[in-house]
Amino acid sequence: MGLKWTVEFEVDDIWVADGFNPSEEDMQELLLEGWLRHATHNEVKAKIVKKPSDKKIIKLAGCL
Repeated sequence: MGLKWTVEFEVDDIWVADGFNPSEEDMQELLLEGWLRHATHNEVKAKIVKKPSDKKIIKLAGCL
């Protein structure tokens, strides 16, 4: 693979409560559908380095 960019983004708790919990596949699709829409799946890879705990996500989503 080529060069790396490390990107951090933050969302409000309400987005998690509404079901926001992206996977690496979701992030890859976001790139492929946006900035890199002419790229193929083997040209772009997304990796989630750190995310909120599953317990926190479940609590915010109202499942606890």
